[in-house]
Amino acid sequence: MMAVTGYCTLIEMWRGNFAEAAVLADDTMERAEQVGGSRTIALTVRAAVAAYAGREQQARTDAAAALALARECSSPRLAEWPTMSLGFLEVSLGRYAEALTTLQPMLDAFDSLPGTEIMIAKSGTELGCDRKLGLQWDHEDPVGNGGPTSAENLQPLCGPHHREKTERDRRAGRLRGKPP
Repeated sequence: MMAVTGYCTLIEMWRGNFAEAAVLADDTMERAEQVGGSRTIALTVRAAVAAYAGREQQARTDAAAALALARECSSPRLAEWPTMSLGFLEVSLGRYAEALTTLQPMLDAFDSLPGTEIMIAKSGTELGCDRKLGLQWDHEDPVGNGGPTSAENLQPLCGPHHREKTERDRRAGRLRGKPP
């Protein structure tokens, strides 16, 4: 049940229902304490709600407690969400340099995370672009040109380079249909 209330909390938060999300976050915390669920996750959810609702001190307190528990159990993956909540909080307060500092451990670990191999192996497909985050999948040989829908035909591109490549493909007659 703790997982269900945790996910319901996130849904209400993303819908902008911060009062309901706060109630559900507290319920998640209570369930974690009563049934031995993950206090780290419950604190993380509560920190995220506080960050989105603009309750800076509560967000920092809950995120710090979640990070301490993640370190205690040697689980860097459990530290990701409270770190993201703190990064979001810094951005929402207009503290961009602090946000980058807060998120730096996640950026440093990106290359070694499972599931990023394809993006890393093919990053830099556009000369001079070293972006590794926020990439979009592009079909090297466009599907509209008969290209296959396979992993071998995919390359990660940043948004601007993806749009440029799509326009080059369109001008070269490699795409069917009208531009969006």
